[in-house]
Amino acid sequence: MKTQAQLFALIANEATPLADAWQAIQDLQTQFVERVARIAIEQRTSVAVLMDEATKQAKQPKPTTEAKQPVEPKQIVIDTDATLISTEHAAHLMGISKKSMSNYGSPSTRAAYNFPVEPQRVGGRVMWDRAAIEALVGERAATQNNA
Repeated sequence: MKTQAQLFALIANEATPLADAWQAIQDLQTQFVERVARIAIEQRTSVAVLMDEATKQAKQPKPTTEAKQPVEPKQIVIDTDATLISTEHAAHLMGISKKSMSNYGSPSTRAAYNFPVEPQRVGGRVMWDRAAIEALVGERAATQNNA
Protein backbone atom coordinates (compact mmCIF):
# COMPACT_ATOMS: atom_id res chain seq x y z
CA MET A 1 0.00 0.00 0.00
CA LYS A 2 1.40 3.38 -0.99
CA THR A 3 1.68 6.28 1.41
CA GLN A 4 0.01 9.59 0.70
CA ALA A 5 3.37 11.16 -0.18
CA GLN A 6 4.08 8.35 -2.67
CA LEU A 7 0.65 8.86 -4.29
CA PHE A 8 1.24 12.61 -4.58
CA ALA A 9 4.64 11.97 -6.13
CA LEU A 10 3.06 9.56 -8.63
CA ILE A 11 0.34 12.04 -9.56
CA ALA A 12 2.79 14.94 -9.87
CA ASN A 13 5.16 12.89 -12.06
CA GLU A 14 4.80 14.40 -15.52
CA ALA A 15 5.30 10.99 -17.14
CA THR A 16 1.93 9.73 -15.83
CA PRO A 17 -1.46 10.49 -17.37
CA LEU A 18 -2.56 11.92 -14.01
CA ALA A 19 -0.09 14.81 -14.27
CA ASP A 20 -2.51 16.90 -16.35
CA ALA A 21 -5.30 16.36 -13.83
CA TRP A 22 -2.93 17.27 -10.99
CA GLN A 23 -1.90 20.45 -12.78
CA ALA A 24 -5.56 21.37 -13.38
CA ILE A 25 -6.31 20.92 -9.67
CA GLN A 26 -3.36 23.11 -8.73
CA ASP A 27 -4.48 25.79 -11.22
CA LEU A 28 -8.00 25.77 -9.78
CA GLN A 29 -6.64 26.02 -6.26
CA THR A 30 -4.48 28.99 -7.26
CA GLN A 31 -7.44 30.71 -8.96
CA PHE A 32 -9.58 30.12 -5.87
CA VAL A 33 -7.00 31.61 -3.50
CA GLU A 34 -6.52 34.62 -5.78
CA ARG A 35 -10.27 35.22 -6.03
CA VAL A 36 -10.80 34.96 -2.27
CA ALA A 37 -7.94 37.37 -1.67
CA ARG A 38 -9.34 39.84 -4.24
CA ILE A 39 -12.83 39.72 -2.65
CA ALA A 40 -11.35 40.17 0.82
CA ILE A 41 -9.46 43.27 -0.36
CA GLU A 42 -12.59 44.68 -2.05
CA GLN A 43 -14.66 44.18 1.10
CA ARG A 44 -11.81 45.38 3.34
CA THR A 45 -11.96 42.29 5.53
CA SER A 46 -9.68 39.38 6.28
CA VAL A 47 -9.82 36.10 4.41
CA ALA A 48 -10.71 34.26 7.63
CA VAL A 49 -13.78 36.47 8.22
CA LEU A 50 -14.82 36.08 4.59
CA MET A 51 -14.56 32.28 4.77
CA ASP A 52 -16.49 32.18 8.08
CA GLU A 53 -19.35 34.17 6.53
CA ALA A 54 -19.42 31.93 3.46
CA THR A 55 -19.51 28.83 5.66
CA LYS A 56 -22.39 30.21 7.73
CA GLN A 57 -24.37 31.08 4.60
CA ALA A 58 -23.82 27.62 3.15
CA LYS A 59 -25.15 25.97 6.33
CA GLN A 60 -28.34 28.06 6.54
CA PRO A 61 -31.39 26.43 4.95
CA LYS A 62 -32.74 28.27 1.95
CA PRO A 63 -36.23 29.70 2.45
CA THR A 64 -38.89 28.07 0.34
CA THR A 65 -41.68 30.09 -1.21
CA GLU A 66 -44.07 27.16 -1.42
CA ALA A 67 -45.98 26.06 1.64
CA LYS A 68 -45.82 22.31 2.08
CA GLN A 69 -49.16 20.63 1.84
CA PRO A 70 -49.94 17.96 4.44
CA VAL A 71 -49.83 14.46 3.05
CA GLU A 72 -53.12 12.66 3.30
CA PRO A 73 -53.05 8.92 3.92
CA LYS A 74 -53.78 6.82 0.88
CA GLN A 75 -57.18 5.18 0.93
CA ILE A 76 -57.07 1.43 0.43
CA VAL A 77 -60.17 0.00 -1.19
CA ILE A 78 -60.49 -3.76 -1.11
CA ASP A 79 -63.01 -5.46 -3.35
CA THR A 80 -65.26 -7.49 -1.06
CA ASP A 81 -65.81 -10.15 -3.74
CA ALA A 82 -62.12 -10.70 -4.52
CA THR A 83 -60.65 -14.06 -3.61
CA LEU A 84 -57.08 -12.92 -4.28
CA ILE A 85 -55.70 -9.63 -2.99
CA SER A 86 -52.49 -7.71 -3.65
CA THR A 87 -49.55 -7.48 -1.28
CA GLU A 88 -50.57 -3.91 -0.39
CA HIS A 89 -54.10 -4.99 0.53
CA ALA A 90 -52.85 -8.00 2.49
CA ALA A 91 -50.45 -5.79 4.44
CA HIS A 92 -53.28 -3.36 5.18
CA LEU A 93 -55.49 -6.15 6.51
CA MET A 94 -52.68 -7.51 8.68
CA GLY A 95 -51.63 -4.08 9.93
CA ILE A 96 -48.02 -4.42 8.75
CA SER A 97 -45.92 -2.60 6.17
CA LYS A 98 -46.00 -3.48 2.50
CA LYS A 99 -42.28 -4.33 2.71
CA SER A 100 -42.88 -6.85 5.49
CA MET A 101 -45.65 -8.46 3.46
CA SER A 102 -43.34 -8.59 0.42
CA ASN A 103 -40.75 -10.34 2.58
CA TYR A 104 -43.36 -12.93 3.54
CA GLY A 105 -43.88 -13.51 -0.19
CA SER A 106 -40.28 -14.64 -0.59
CA PRO A 107 -39.85 -18.39 0.02
CA SER A 108 -36.71 -17.99 2.14
CA THR A 109 -38.13 -15.22 4.31
CA ARG A 110 -41.52 -16.90 4.67
CA ALA A 111 -39.77 -20.03 5.98
CA ALA A 112 -37.59 -18.00 8.35
CA TYR A 113 -40.62 -16.27 9.89
CA ASN A 114 -42.75 -19.41 9.70
CA PHE A 115 -45.43 -17.47 7.78
CA PRO A 116 -48.32 -19.90 7.17
CA VAL A 117 -49.85 -18.38 4.03
CA GLU A 118 -48.22 -19.06 0.69
CA PRO A 119 -48.69 -16.43 -2.02
CA GLN A 120 -49.81 -17.18 -5.56
CA ARG A 121 -48.28 -15.70 -8.68
CA VAL A 122 -50.80 -14.35 -11.17
CA GLY A 123 -49.40 -12.76 -14.30
CA GLY A 124 -46.12 -11.93 -12.62
CA ARG A 125 -47.82 -10.37 -9.58
CA VAL A 126 -47.73 -11.78 -6.08
CA MET A 127 -51.29 -12.25 -4.84
CA TRP A 128 -52.59 -13.56 -1.52
CA ASP A 129 -55.61 -15.72 -0.71
CA ARG A 130 -57.98 -13.30 0.99
CA ALA A 131 -59.69 -15.95 3.11
CA ALA A 132 -56.36 -17.26 4.43
CA ILE A 133 -55.12 -13.75 5.30
CA GLU A 134 -58.39 -12.89 7.06
CA ALA A 135 -58.24 -16.17 8.99
CA LEU A 136 -54.66 -15.41 10.04
CA VAL A 137 -55.67 -11.91 11.16
CA GLY A 138 -58.55 -13.43 13.16
CA GLU A 139 -56.23 -15.97 14.81
CA ARG A 140 -53.74 -13.28 15.76
CA ALA A 141 -56.48 -11.03 17.14
CA ALA A 142 -57.88 -13.90 19.21
CA THR A 143 -54.40 -14.76 20.53
CA GLN A 144 -53.80 -11.13 21.54
CA ASN A 145 -57.19 -10.88 23.24
CA ASN A 146 -56.48 -14.04 25.29
CA ALA A 147 -53.06 -12.84 26.40
